[in-house]
Amino acid sequence: MENAIIFAGCSYTFGEGLELYVDTPKWINQRNYITNDPELKAVWDKDGQDFRLNNNFPSIVAKHFKSTPYQDSNNGGSFASSTRYIKKAQRIIKSEKKNKALGVIFQLSSFDREPFHFDYSCKCDKCKGTIWAYWGEFYMHLEYISDLVSKKTNTEQITKFQNKTIANQNAIVKYFSQLMSRFYDEFNYKNFIDTSLKNKEYFSDIMENITINIDEVINKIKREALISNQELIKTFEREIGPVYFLDSWCEDSSNLIFENKFYYDRLIPLMGDDGRYYKKWKSWEKTINIALIKDDFPKTENHHPSLHCHQLIGKSIINFLNKKSFLNIRYI
Repeated sequence: MENAIIFAGCSYTFGEGLELYVDTPKWINQRNYITNDPELKAVWDKDGQDFRLNNNFPSIVAKHFKSTPYQDSNNGGSFASSTRYIKKAQRIIKSEKKNKALGVIFQLSSFDREPFHFDYSCKCDKCKGTIWAYWGEFYMHLEYISDLVSKKTNTEQITKFQNKTIANQNAIVKYFSQLMSRFYDEFNYKNFIDTSLKNKEYFSDIMENITINIDEVINKIKREALISNQELIKTFEREIGPVYFLDSWCEDSSNLIFENKFYYDRLIPLMGDDGRYYKKWKSWEKTINIALIKDDFPKTENHHPSLHCHQLIGKSIINFLNKKSFLNIRYI
């Protein structure tokens, strides 16, 4: 049996944009254009994919430990998609019976991407029927209602909402209502819309209240979700092996992580270009001379970690794991 390490995260773990470091005429030329995920998909080739998969930090770490890296083949991600992938990888490793897992490296992303409970499998009354919408849907729907109250027509949000299926419209309304109930007990969507359309001052007062308190409300929900997911992480630790985290690149999300001892204690410090180690992503990133792909190739406007960053992250994880009992292999 070979060793395996499960890597979960977002586009930072995936290694978006590392293809641009391939020194073939095609990729050298691509450095002259704006190049993010849509453009990368449009010009995909095997040279680019092979380079990315051999040079992102999961590959660097796995090679050092002579292990197979399990990582999502899809670009992007969130806490919810990461735990979903860990479960998937766990099932695959168990069914294949050819690898034994050493543990999990979990790169945390922006919590603004999350459903209520950071869990795509959640079937509680709050999540059921919301299609696990994320915070952005709340703001977009609020803008949609504002456009209706202002008697605007054919705006971006009006068009976007009206073009959704009835099922998706109902899902957004339920999600919106769940969040609004954090501000107003027994919130009723229909009454809210009817009254807002008749009384602009009523709507303005509500908008003012939301503007003042929304960050506090959403951060409270995020804190609750982080706590509720601790049991799932403990399950991974029992069934797979140690779970260690990389801090979020989103400063607001990072602050919530640093408030929570469970996650903070499992953070991997990253080595900066100054030779010092940092648990906080933003503090670490400030020390890096070439932190982003756009720093190497400005015309691409790609804000993902550079090849140099992936190398530093990989080295940092290796140094950290070498001091841990990571190689005490457990079977899935």
